[in-house]
Amino acid sequence: MNTSYKDKSIHAFSEILAEKEKLFDTFYKKTSDPILFWQEGMIISANPAMCKFIGCSHTDLQKCKIDDFFYKDSAYYATFHELYNSGAAEGEVVFSYPDGESIPVFITLKLNVIANGHLAIFHPADSHLYRERELAESENKFRNLFEGSREGLVLWNERFEIVEMNPSAVQMLDADEETIIGSPIMDLCNVCQLERQQLKDRVGRTSGTFKLTQKNGIEKTFEFSTLHNVFSKLNVTALKDISERLILEEQLRKSETLHVLGELAAGVAHEVRNPLTALKGFIQLLEGSVQEDFSMYFNVISTELERIDSIINEFLFLSKPQALCFSEEDVSNIMKQTLDLLSAQAVLHNIQFITQFSENLTKITCVPNQLKKVFINMIKNAIEVMPNGGFIKIHIERIEEHIKISIIDQGAGMDKEKLKKLGEPFYTTKERGTGLGLMVTYKIVEEHSGRIEVESEVGKGTSFNVYLPVSQIS
Repeated sequence: MNTSYKDKSIHAFSEILAEKEKLFDTFYKKTSDPILFWQEGMIISANPAMCKFIGCSHTDLQKCKIDDFFYKDSAYYATFHELYNSGAAEGEVVFSYPDGESIPVFITLKLNVIANGHLAIFHPADSHLYRERELAESENKFRNLFEGSREGLVLWNERFEIVEMNPSAVQMLDADEETIIGSPIMDLCNVCQLERQQLKDRVGRTSGTFKLTQKNGIEKTFEFSTLHNVFSKLNVTALKDISERLILEEQLRKSETLHVLGELAAGVAHEVRNPLTALKGFIQLLEGSVQEDFSMYFNVISTELERIDSIINEFLFLSKPQALCFSEEDVSNIMKQTLDLLSAQAVLHNIQFITQFSENLTKITCVPNQLKKVFINMIKNAIEVMPNGGFIKIHIERIEEHIKISIIDQGAGMDKEKLKKLGEPFYTTKERGTGLGLMVTYKIVEEHSGRIEVESEVGKGTSFNVYLPVSQIS
């Protein structure tokens, strides 16, 4: 009976002890007061608050002596002398950080708290200085993040004035930092169509996209996200340049469209070509056997059949890979041959060619017949948009590592919306056009590692600029 009672008492005492240890462990880890234990001068344990206070990891602290963090003055010696004499002590000493900075702290010390381990609890003697240090560290972290961020960051106040921009934002926006600080944030994103009151009333996050034309004339598209009242009544807008991504997405969309078109074109072209060949043969037989003069009708039918055949050929060109035979050629000679072919058509439309070819142009690597097809398509388009006649200018010059061929007409011109759609499947500005000619043109130039840039203004004409790389062996 007595043994059972004794066992129960021991068990109850063990539970109480375990519970107290659990409570101490919770307090030790969760308290905001910096606490450490040391033994024989070496730190053996420190709570998270202590690690944060010193600015070291727990592992690094275990390599240090407790004396490493105190300025050895009279207050230090007096406090530790009392500790070793009476087993406990309190006092104000000077705490030294690893970086050399120091602040006064109030310290509570007690010997042999756990298995010859001694306890030290730290309290900032001047909480104002401690808060200033924490604030300085916080500001330093923010500054490093702000300056080093690859995203553009713009800080602006409640009066919508730009307070600061990080280097990424300055570069993205091609901005003059000295003049833009203090200017309204709306000047940057006026395309967003967000009124001041709307921005003021919003809470949390605002996001969207806007376009900006830089000093060099290049239009960029940015994605922005704004957090309101982040700190000190300041708002932060993060910017991301998505111009290249949008270009790649557009190229992918066009590529997928061309792939589908190619498969469709191959099937349609072969199905149409067989009956078309039969129609051509019977029209020729009929033309020779009919007694009356229907030559005008036969000419119209033959012309339209040739037009269908031309469209089929363009379909087939787009639908299957071409066997390309590149050679070193003088682009001026190819252009002269093209102009000779189209000179009669130009005269019929009261159009004159004005040429300006730079001397000693470097040869290019190309497929001459395909390049001639590009020039024919562009010049024929120029002729067709000038019903009242006029001049078509053809310039060829070298610009760095490219040969630039410009074909400039005096037609009606195009607005920005039409310019964006040029080269898309079946898009055309002509009444009877199919859009295939320009598609073929873009495809050929792409196969030559070149590019096409179009400049146009309504009422002032259009300039097609073809850039082709110079020969690698030149």
